Amino acid sequence: MKIKVIGDELTCLGFNLGGVSTFLPENRESLVEEFEKSLEDNELGLLLITEEKANLIREKVKDRRRKVKSLLL
Repeated sequence: MKIKVIGDELTCLGFNLGGVSTFLPENRESLVEEFEKSLEDNELGLLLITEEKANLIREKVKDRRRKVKSLLL
């Protein structure tokens, strides 16, 4: 099971030091692309997104919560 963090520079740096895979989006489009790609990854067990980044794609996050009840977002 893998863990991935999508967030700001400092958050990603901290998790990288702990050996966790991270993604620092450059813009909203890359954030949406990585979010959707991450949700399709069957090996991913935990996806953490900082509040700031989640707010940029709030509708996509809400839509995913409606579809998957076991997913904690």
